[in-house]
Amino acid sequence: MRNNIRIISTLLFMFISMVYVDMGWSQSEEKGLESSNIIINLKKHSIVNGNSILISDVAYVESLDLDMILKIDNVKLGHPPRPGRKRIIGRGEILRTLHNVGVDASGVQFDGAAEVKIEVRHITITGNEIADHSQKYLRNKLNETDENSVVKLQRIPNDQRVPLGSGDVKLRFSRVSVGKSGRQAYLSVDVVVDNSVYSSLGLTFDIKRFRKVVVAVDGIKPGNIIRNDNVDIASVEVSRVFDDIFTSIDDVVGMEVKRPIRPGDVITGKAIKKRPAMYKGDRVVILIKSSGLEVRSKGICQETGGHGEIVKVMNVDTKKMLLGSVLNGGIVMVEG
Repeated sequence: MRNNIRIISTLLFMFISMVYVDMGWSQSEEKGLESSNIIINLKKHSIVNGNSILISDVAYVESLDLDMILKIDNVKLGHPPRPGRKRIIGRGEILRTLHNVGVDASGVQFDGAAEVKIEVRHITITGNEIADHSQKYLRNKLNETDENSVVKLQRIPNDQRVPLGSGDVKLRFSRVSVGKSGRQAYLSVDVVVDNSVYSSLGLTFDIKRFRKVVVAVDGIKPGNIIRNDNVDIASVEVSRVFDDIFTSIDDVVGMEVKRPIRPGDVITGKAIKKRPAMYKGDRVVILIKSSGLEVRSKGICQETGGHGEIVKVMNVDTKKMLLGSVLNGGIVMVEG
């Protein structure tokens, strides 16, 4: 369409020129346009589409030779800039390009701007859009929910600009990995245009996980026995706490504290132990079970132990050492 308009304009120009010649003077005397002359009117600014820059994108060409206009209009000046950037093309670069394609540059004259600034039409995928979609994908991939975790991107990525009309544009996520501590996750994001990768991003997320666990209400010293009023249930970050946490108060009440516990501390298995049901030297009852029969005898505990633990006891009558399980009431059960 643009070329057709130029052809019509040129035909009209030729007709008017012939009329002027008949009147005794020629337009070419005023503008210097001869059959071999080419005038290139360079624009100051041009916004282009596609993968190549044509002279017709950046200038208007005038000549009495219609074929030459079409040839010059379709001369390629290279690739457009990436979206969001600019490219400057001056008269010298156009002359060199014309010479390379076989156009006699000696007949070329310039008008208009000394150089043209070129940009490309584009669509923008904002950094916030990429962050939102990436976070949703990562949460789903890692089975994280809003109730039990906070997933936060360390840095919002730059906007991604894709040339307008390039094709179907989408985000593709891949290569999810989680750090050893479990507190960071890494995600690769590709901007895909017509199934080809246009650009790639590497995103890092911080992860905070929360669980309802047993925590100390006040400070508890080593050797003290945990009471109901010493502890409570609270939702806390447990990214650095592993399998030795407790989710029920009943699991810790009655346990003995091994190391100092501060107010607000998560109660862990390393900080408490079972309260001894008997101590070394205690007199106990040895309950021997064998073939459906039960025999009780007096014994002396040889080591400290909690309920359910195996301890060594000595039968007072026979002086024999036995191994048995600690029961309530100072009883050690020995299986015969």
